[in-house]
Order: sequence, then C-alpha cells, then structure tokens
Amino acid sequence: MSGRSTPEDRTGRRAARERAVERGPAGSLRELDHTGDVGFEMEADSLGGLFRLAAEGLVGTLGLPSASGRAPDAAETMELRRADLERLLVAWLRELLVRAQVNRETPRIGRLAVAPEEEGFALRASVSWTAGEGPTREVKAVTYHGLRVERSGEGWSGCVILDV
Repeated sequence: MSGRSTPEDRTGRRAARERAVERGPAGSLRELDHTGDVGFEMEADSLGGLFRLAAEGLVGTLGLPSASGRAPDAAETMELRRADLERLLVAWLRELLVRAQVNRETPRIGRLAVAPEEEGFALRASVSWTAGEGPTREVKAVTYHGLRVERSGEGWSGCVILDV
C-alpha cells in the first residue's frame, strides 16, 4: 500500500465530513468541509430565508457563542444593494464577518428581506449585536469560489465557500 489516497477515498472522506447543520421549516443548511476552506449549501423557500441560513452558517463556522437569552448591546437596520444576488450574498456575509471579528460581537438576525430593484437587488435586515468573547475560529474571507444563488423548484438554493 502506497499511503496515497485514491479519488474514491478522497470523495468518501469529503462525503463523511459533510453534515446537516440545520433542517427545519426555514430550510436546510449543510456544511461542506474542504481543504483550507469551509463551505455550506443552503435551501430555503425564500431569498430572505436563504440569506438568513447563510448568516447562520457563517456564525456557526466562526464558533460564535449563542446570543439567545442575552440582551443585545446594539441594534441596527442593515441595507445593502448590489447588481446581482451573488454579490449581494457576499456583501451581506462580509458585513457580518467584519463586525463579528473586529468588534467581537455575535449577530442575531431579526427581519430580513431580499427583493429585486430596478438595478439589481436589495437586502434589508434588522440585526441586533451582543458583545462577547468573539470567534473561536478565524475566517479570512467570504469567497466567490463555488458561489451560487439560484431558483430551485419553488424555492431557492445556494452555496458559499469561506477561506479559513
């Protein structure tokens, strides 16, 4: 035995590392573990639901403590606009990532809506922030690699890869 893995072995190991993070009425979030990267696939009934699941995937990847049951330290309405859904998703996650890592805060997403506009798409979200210990895992960037946001049957699906 050479100690080298075959493509079948690598595929099997990757499949073993894939796991469901959340399944429920809001949709599903499945983590994909890649060498040097972490990603997740999402499925939701609405665009807002898809963007919410992406935020939950980021928070889980960062290892942020739960903010539930604690009073928020700050609250805001975030508004973002981009030419397409993929750029909007990356901008949304980057905003959350910077605040979580720099300010050591955990976001709690309230109302979230994504809607088409004349020149692209807009996101509007109520976000409350709770100060804490900060992330237990570093995420270097939200990437465009493998990025996908698309209609899927009667709902939406997407994929995001994070550089860790």
